[in-house]
Amino acid sequence: MTPAIAPVPDALMLQAASCQASRLVVGSGFNVDDWEDLRQDLFTDCLRRVPKFDPSRGTWEGFVRGVVRHHSIALSTRRNRRAAHEVLVAEDLGSDDMYRWDISGPSMPAGDNSAAALELSIDVRRVVAALPPDLRLLAVRLTEMTITEIATEDGRARARIYEGISKIRAAFIEAGITPAVSRRPGGAQ
Repeated sequence: MTPAIAPVPDALMLQAASCQASRLVVGSGFNVDDWEDLRQDLFTDCLRRVPKFDPSRGTWEGFVRGVVRHHSIALSTRRNRRAAHEVLVAEDLGSDDMYRWDISGPSMPAGDNSAAALELSIDVRRVVAALPPDLRLLAVRLTEMTITEIATEDGRARARIYEGISKIRAAFIEAGITPAVSRRPGGAQ
C-alpha cells in the first residue's frame, strides 16, 4: 500500500479562509480593511499545516475547515486580549475598576488616578525589563496569547508556562506591585 500524499493547496482552502475572514470582520471586531490580511493569514496557516493531514483521521474538507476555524479563534482571542490590554492601560485606575493595584511608596500621590496609572505603567515596564530574557519574552507573549497557545507553539507542557508565570508574579511582588482587590461582577472575589 502506498502512503497517502497530502493534497495540494486548492480552492477549498481559499474558500474556507475567505469565509472565516469575513466572519472575523463581522463578529470579532476586526476592520473591513483587515479582511485581506486575515484571509492571507488563515490561508498560509492552513498551507503550513498541509503536511500534517492524515486521511485515516478524517476528510480533507474537515481538515481544512478545522484548521482554518481553529486559527481564526486564535486570531480573535489575540485581538480581544490586545484590545482588553489597551483599555486597561488607557483607563484611569479608579475604585470601580475590576483590578486596583497597590503600589506602595512615598511618591504615590493620593487621589490622582492619571498619575497613578502612569507610575504603574513605568513600574510594570521596569519590572518586566529586569526579568531574565525567557521570562521577559513570556510576559510579553502572555499579553497576546493564551497559556495553551504558548505551550503548543513552544512544544512545552503548560506546567512549565505556569512556573514562569509564578516567577513573573514573584518579581512583581518583590517590586511592591500587587493586586490590592480582585473584584468580579456580582461582588465575587
